[in-house]
Amino acid sequence: MIVYIVRPSQREGVGRIDPALRGATEGAEAGKEARMARISASDRRTTLVAATVRLIAREGLAASSTRAIAAEADMPLSTLHYVFESREQLIELAVRNIAADFRMRLDLDAIDFSSVESSIRTAFGQRLHYAREHRDMTLAAYEVHAYAARTHELAGLGVARWSEDLLFIRFLLDLLQVRTRVRLTIDSEVLASMLLVTIEGIMFTWVKTNDDRAVWLGVDAIVTLIESNLEPLADGEEPSTELMGSRLVEELFSGDDSLGAAGGLQREPTE
Repeated sequence: MIVYIVRPSQREGVGRIDPALRGATEGAEAGKEARMARISASDRRTTLVAATVRLIAREGLAASSTRAIAAEADMPLSTLHYVFESREQLIELAVRNIAADFRMRLDLDAIDFSSVESSIRTAFGQRLHYAREHRDMTLAAYEVHAYAARTHELAGLGVARWSEDLLFIRFLLDLLQVRTRVRLTIDSEVLASMLLVTIEGIMFTWVKTNDDRAVWLGVDAIVTLIESNLEPLADGEEPSTELMGSRLVEELFSGDDSLGAAGGLQREPTE
């Protein structure tokens, strides 16, 4: 016969929570609830989206449960469920801000518009620098899009983000025409679609390989593609642009409501 001996200290501790610990936990939660009562629903929403972005970028989507997001935002879990209907709704807003992060950081004044080729190379140089300095955000974008493709509630997310990226590239093509005095010989949406497919392939390759040489070979292909669909403007002719100053483009550069103030994404000042 085998006899198992359980020491009293072990037996007494099973299934019990130290009253002092329970009191401290309940007090902390009560403090959070009281603090939340003084914060507007809009500010709570902004803070939670910013926390979701940070958590996905740092820990990955699998670790970004609603409980973990609430902890990252220093909010009670009940507040998260009050502000958002589901985790998927929160993730959708987070994806929008992850996608907008590079657009908000892009320094248009740093693009060298002395030629079409230099314009493309300096703009893409900023994209590569962003991917290198913010690799976590780049990985988060791919991870969440893969998740969205498998999740019914997020079925339209990929198409929505694609449309935003397409609009952004069309805006850059408009800017290129104005600053380098050229015009497109192909429909801007068609060219933007070709460019977006190419850029996505280039950046995904870089994420997997960290091969800068492969990136710049891809950029060579982009330069050739764009230059083959441009011609100089005639004397007195102005480029036909559709998106310069458009409200749609302004929204692309904005992200969600004031995430910088919430400690999430911030547009860094440029020199």
